[in-house]
Amino acid sequence: MPQHDTRPEPDHQRVEDTVLDLLAEILYVERDTVRSDTEFTAQGLDSILAVEYLAQVHEALGVKVTLEELHDLGTPGALAARVRQAPAGTGAGHGPHREGREGAV
Repeated sequence: MPQHDTRPEPDHQRVEDTVLDLLAEILYVERDTVRSDTEFTAQGLDSILAVEYLAQVHEALGVKVTLEELHDLGTPGALAARVRQAPAGTGAGHGPHREGREGAV
């Protein structure tokens, strides 16, 4: 008999709040200055900070996202939507993970 994930689905607002809280923390800015609909780069996130940010997102929400995926998603709101769609403990994207690619944010 297959085992089903019995954890509750992440609450929509909790996921977005966590994504934004972590972004504010990594950028050393007040939480109310980060926006879910503004590009990561416009908010000051570079590829170096993005590595730490993605590690914190993985730790807090259980979803791995690559630098390339983060760049493609573009905004915290899009990242939150992707996190909500991905099973915990998995990569957020679909398809094979490309090792060695250093995506810039």
